[in-house]
Amino acid sequence: MAGAECRVKQNRSMKDRRIIQYIGSESGESALRITDMPYSKSYLLRVMTMIGVEGCTLPLQHWDAGARGCDDVSLMQRAVLLLTEGNSDRICVGAAGAVWRFMIALSALRTDHPLHFVTEGRLAHRPILPLIETLNRWGARIVATYSDKGIEVSLTSSDKPLCGGSLANDVLAETSQFGSALMLIAPALLDGLTLSGAENVPSSRYLELTASLMRRGGADVCRDQGGYIVRSSHYNEARLGAMLTAPERDWSAASYPYGWVAQENGPQALLLEGYRVEDLQGDKRIAEDFASLGVASCFVSNGVLLRRNKERKLQPEYRFDLGATPDLAPAYTATLLGLGTPFALTNLSRLAFKESNRLESVCRMAESFGFALYRMGDSLHFDGKKPAAMPFISVDPQEDHRLAMASTILTLATKCATELQEPLVADKSFRSFYSVARQVGFRLTECN
Repeated sequence: MAGAECRVKQNRSMKDRRIIQYIGSESGESALRITDMPYSKSYLLRVMTMIGVEGCTLPLQHWDAGARGCDDVSLMQRAVLLLTEGNSDRICVGAAGAVWRFMIALSALRTDHPLHFVTEGRLAHRPILPLIETLNRWGARIVATYSDKGIEVSLTSSDKPLCGGSLANDVLAETSQFGSALMLIAPALLDGLTLSGAENVPSSRYLELTASLMRRGGADVCRDQGGYIVRSSHYNEARLGAMLTAPERDWSAASYPYGWVAQENGPQALLLEGYRVEDLQGDKRIAEDFASLGVASCFVSNGVLLRRNKERKLQPEYRFDLGATPDLAPAYTATLLGLGTPFALTNLSRLAFKESNRLESVCRMAESFGFALYRMGDSLHFDGKKPAAMPFISVDPQEDHRLAMASTILTLATKCATELQEPLVADKSFRSFYSVARQVGFRLTECN
């Protein structure tokens, strides 16, 4: 990797457009086998950070399988390798919030020369100060500079190791990623880390994922009074190598196939290869939640089989609290709108700080298809009223990968042709998305 560029080469144009329409498949009731689902970026970003903490020099082929699946993982791979090799003063993190936050913490721990972080899109306007302030309090030297373009972050090496210590949950009020970033580097801190009140943190399931993976990697992590204690310890290189070469598949990516199967005119059954009942991601809740929507999940030796119940009876109203799993909100919204059932999705305040202001963007997506979503504080509500049929609509996902992918659920449900702007923004988390969509029965046409 010496001399490698730190930017992920992106083949997408933000002015690109595609017409997407669901025409169905010929599989009937037979399950379509989907082999190209991405590996979990939540899993891989954490494992790569742990590798960076130890400065492991794992063979490059260990990294490549996961990095092929999405832009964010590729960015993390390059950033960790550049930091470990120490041959760059610029770290490009694209528009990836988790990569930015994890790399700032990792760089504060490991760098021996000045570094500057390069961001794209809305990232420079997303929360970062609580993480920087905590690291500086522990001995880092990080400078945050403000401009009309947002915040720029640079750091220099410190002449003494970071001390660590106690961390109150108010530092994590805006995002659990601050907590995960600090937990991941905590084994290398002089005093480790004590985090209290983790159960009250937004997206708290991601903290549990972090702790579970750290323990699997050899770190000394335990639960304590609703929080976590991380003692000074070491990750095990052999364990990390094994974790990197056999990652979990991404459950947030699976939410879109679940949404397709849930629709009456969608595929009857899909087999998503590589998913396991023992997977740690909080987004795995979709297997349970979608059972109430008439989509059964059966774990088999090579994945999870999704099958729509022909005799399902939908509930009069659905309520889902997505505070711990906010990435599921676009797919849940699109699925429930397509089913035409009243619903309330609650505890969505974190959506305002994603690639787009996702609370607003989800509502605009719904409006594009003729649905009326109602916002009440940090909740979204729908009264079950379906719009008149529209043969053609246009959707702008606001540079948000999850909105682009969720719109395909409504394209299927409403039987319309959809002009999707910026379709390849999906590469951020799911590079093979449109290949999978074609396999399931979507037709994609390039626009001139």
